[in-house]
Amino acid sequence: MIEFRTLGTLDLRGADGQELHALLAQPKRIALLAYLCIAQPRGFHHRDTLLGLFWPNVDQDHARTSLRKALHILRRTLGGDVILSRGDDEVGVDFQHVSCDAALFEDSVRTNRLEETLELYRGDLLPGFFIDEAPEFERWLASARTRLRSSAGHAAYAMSDRLEASGRTWRAYMESMLPGGCGADDAGLYVARHNPFVHYNDIANNPARCANVVPFSQFDLDLAANTLANFSWITPNLCSDMHDCPIATGDTWLSLVVPRILQSPAFANGVLFLVWDEGTTAIGGGGRIPMIVNSRWTIPGMQSAANENHYNLLRTIEDAWGLAPLGQSASATPMSAYFAPAAGTADTQVIYTRDVATMKGTWTATTDTTAAGGQKLTTPDYGVGAVAAPLAAPANYFEATFQAQPGVRYRTWLRIHPIGDSKWNDSVFVQFSDSVDVNGKPIYRSGTGDGYMVNLWTCADCQTRGWGWQRNAYWLPDSGDVWFANGGSHTVRVQIREDGVEIDQIVISATTYVNASPGLPSNDTTIVAKPSAPPPPPPAAHPEIVVYASDVPAGSIHGWTRTADASSPDGVRLFVPDSGWSSTTTPLAAPPTYVDVAFAADANTPYTFWLRMKALGNNKYNDSVWVQFSDAQAAGGPIDPIGSTSALLVNLASDAAATSLDDWGWQQGAYWMTQPVTVTFPSTGTHVLRIQTREDGVSFDQIVLSSGRYRTAPPGPLSHDSTIVPKP
Repeated sequence: MIEFRTLGTLDLRGADGQELHALLAQPKRIALLAYLCIAQPRGFHHRDTLLGLFWPNVDQDHARTSLRKALHILRRTLGGDVILSRGDDEVGVDFQHVSCDAALFEDSVRTNRLEETLELYRGDLLPGFFIDEAPEFERWLASARTRLRSSAGHAAYAMSDRLEASGRTWRAYMESMLPGGCGADDAGLYVARHNPFVHYNDIANNPARCANVVPFSQFDLDLAANTLANFSWITPNLCSDMHDCPIATGDTWLSLVVPRILQSPAFANGVLFLVWDEGTTAIGGGGRIPMIVNSRWTIPGMQSAANENHYNLLRTIEDAWGLAPLGQSASATPMSAYFAPAAGTADTQVIYTRDVATMKGTWTATTDTTAAGGQKLTTPDYGVGAVAAPLAAPANYFEATFQAQPGVRYRTWLRIHPIGDSKWNDSVFVQFSDSVDVNGKPIYRSGTGDGYMVNLWTCADCQTRGWGWQRNAYWLPDSGDVWFANGGSHTVRVQIREDGVEIDQIVISATTYVNASPGLPSNDTTIVAKPSAPPPPPPAAHPEIVVYASDVPAGSIHGWTRTADASSPDGVRLFVPDSGWSSTTTPLAAPPTYVDVAFAADANTPYTFWLRMKALGNNKYNDSVWVQFSDAQAAGGPIDPIGSTSALLVNLASDAAATSLDDWGWQQGAYWMTQPVTVTFPSTGTHVLRIQTREDGVSFDQIVLSSGRYRTAPPGPLSHDSTIVPKP
């Protein structure tokens, strides 16, 4: 597959992953390829259109000759299957053989895949690109840039709406702002330019959302009432922010405000970011500014020398709440170093050769005094060409296990030595047994063709010597960042991309080596010490939670019916009569029909949810519910809270045909969605699970929240189930 990147950069690589330098040095042919990939409508383009775009000042015969030559060079360089012809007059691109990020971006916009849209858009189309004597092409390029930029902006707006729909709240406090009006007008020491929210029309023109922008005098009232929103923004006035008044004035203001925040119960599980918007110089585009972080997870006295900006701060918040990154925060690194690792597992896992449990094919372990533990993993250099993509069933790979916490972002580093220090011996593919992305979707999984590349050289001509550390490939956007839905043991797989590669250490880190490499990319001598083992955790008081329908008191049942059923535990199931309702499109913050289920659970223990259900008449219009929690968490933030319009959708049928429906069955999600089904709770004690009606005619009789036996497998089958899960 040819890789053609045009958003925020210009990069073209062949099917072997190598940069096509010669073609990149020919701007008009690159422009022609870009037009064929991106121009609307997608498909074939008339040769006369191309002549007018690229050779407007040349006579027809010479222009046609130039076009034929350009197409010939593209076919010769990229492969004969990439450039297509239809008849004698039309030319197009075969997207089965070329991947263009701008084309993929517009496909994701068209199909409303917002996370993918924002991930693909990494900047303007062909930034700084220009070709001589082609004014029509320049006009087309300017128009295409505007079109793509506008599409990315609309996607970002939609993500802000999704934040509210997820059940999270926000409020902005503006010092010296007059009440009402969203703060659109300057008033004394208040200036609207320091109020970011008023500049978004979907907030400023919406009275309900505008009501979230309030004078700072409201802050003390909300703090005292413990009613702070999930996201609170404070803008001091022009004097308190040190813009128009001395620094001492701002210090005095902070000395009064910050202690009230830190001492409030509302801040117990919060993070305070204190940051400025501009410095006194233009270093880095806006000057050097301080940032202060305070939370119960922040390492006391910790300081960072990393080069960070507001995109890093935005990415930190997005990752904490499991939100897809917006705009340029997609390429920013979250500031994980400011927070201590999750309890129970070391921040950094270190793998030496002796820890590798499985070696297949040409990988062997051999002695090397420069390697960690005196051993390295090596593959012979047979001069075989690079493998184009990870293999689902590779012949040559090794595997090792490591420990990780659920919902924590990890970054992986490899120490690599290319035999002969050759750039043709310096890359591998990395996969994991059960990794997910920030949204909980499978990524880089062993047994699939998905993985990411680690390439030691940092540019095409950047020679390395000896050992060196690397975590990805310099020309690819993959960060290699992974999460895991469940805690405990996981497996990393490394498979050959180029033979003649050697490895002696793998470092998998949540904070320590997120923003900094364990060592140098060349001539490295670093041996990363293994972390000391943490003390074993106390045994869970509630490892398995099993609730029967018969356990639910009458006062917790609203609009549902307790019904006798000999196939249910204690002969009882809960049922919503089939009144022929249409399914609700979203969960309700105040539903009329629901069941509240109280249960006891342990703090910070991952529980996987299962529900045994039955659809009346095995009808697919009677087989789904919404599930919410009082205080469940996933990916570092609240999830599906009661009283919100966010919920886990549980749909018994396993496909649209609903052929799986046959009496009772166990389910935990919906076949067309990817949703977190493993949650934790911030405290030990009683919690509440709410099941509200999505489709009537549905029954349930058992709820299971498992931290052990049913973490990865259901208690019973999807169809025709007779399982009664015993209570612990």
